[in-house]
Amino acid sequence: MGQQRYGRAYAVGLALAMGLFGCKRVVGEVAREVAQATSPEVKAPSVKAVSETEAQAFGEALVTAARRGDKPKLEGLIDFKVMVQRSLADLKVANAVLQQTTAGVIQGARTTGLVHQLASISERGDTIKVLQTRTDDTGRWATVRLLPAAGGFEHYDFLLDKRGNGDVVTVDVQMLTSGELMSATMGRALVSALGMDKSLLKRLSERENALLKHMPDILKAQQTLVTGDAAGAASMLEALPEKVREQKFVMLVLVQATAATGDDARYSRALSALLKAFPNDPAATVASIDHHFLTKEYDKALAAIDRVEKSTVPDPYFGVLRTNALLELDRFDDARKAIDATIDKEPDMLMAHFSLVALLLRQKAHDATAAQLLKMRETFNLEYDLAAVPEYADFVASPQYARFVNELGAK
Repeated sequence: MGQQRYGRAYAVGLALAMGLFGCKRVVGEVAREVAQATSPEVKAPSVKAVSETEAQAFGEALVTAARRGDKPKLEGLIDFKVMVQRSLADLKVANAVLQQTTAGVIQGARTTGLVHQLASISERGDTIKVLQTRTDDTGRWATVRLLPAAGGFEHYDFLLDKRGNGDVVTVDVQMLTSGELMSATMGRALVSALGMDKSLLKRLSERENALLKHMPDILKAQQTLVTGDAAGAASMLEALPEKVREQKFVMLVLVQATAATGDDARYSRALSALLKAFPNDPAATVASIDHHFLTKEYDKALAAIDRVEKSTVPDPYFGVLRTNALLELDRFDDARKAIDATIDKEPDMLMAHFSLVALLLRQKAHDATAAQLLKMRETFNLEYDLAAVPEYADFVASPQYARFVNELGAK
């Protein structure tokens, strides 16, 4: 209960972008057209102003559609044409190729990418919630939090735009755990095919050259991860040349892959390499929380949680992370304050209630544990098999457990 896993959240987040790329044929056509440089430059349209009320309505519509698994509704909330334009901005691409690329992106989104992943949330047992909206020089964003059933978390910032008919759509997405826009991730894959142009390869730096040459290997590793072979994906990435492995986005994919293997030592090595290379990067800071839990550096985990919390919108889930770290430090009073405040802010967050149970178990507060579990059963319609969970051993051996079981049966 104390340790939270972030790698699972990475696997969801980066897989969304990866699935948008469509087929290799489309990528190749874009590359040839760009390499010829005979077409007009792609210009991404500027976003139109969106009000806070409109942004909140967009967020709620997206979350509702995701919970229902409504793919047509989700697809209608995303302007893939503009997202493709943003990914290829300032490159010379024919309109016909742009249309083909957009069609490929939409197909990829439906089958494995953004639309499919969002529509599969309820099936996976994940939870999704609108946090708030914000504005910056780019425009207005709606932030949505995902809590995967497998553990970890993700924030998706949706950049909003308004169509001529007044409909609000998203034209780009930024994920907290990847630290970059989805259009940038997608553009990297599309433009990587420029390696077909030998004259371009001669103009690139050694690092850029190596990255472009091995981009097909990286995309293959990402696809392998999406299909569930985390160990195979990690091995592919670990076999890349050092100049390629040291790229941040490659390191992030390796982190998510090693996390999904269940091999803590392998996962810790990937995290350590990321943090050493990018100590001040926001995405690396998110990863550092899990790293510090693995290395039992709980004070450092608390500091990392504070830094991440300051870098994004307010989210009660950070209170769960803080509680878990405080528990490991035996700071029970501080942990109780943190988790009570979290539950007050978001009473329907099941993970917060389980963190409270973890605290009560550590304190051997058996009466309070029984009361909390009964309350959770009534609120969340839970079923328990506590005798099979080692953390509950002391509670199961207590007289309070027998009374608890009787009360369960009476309800």
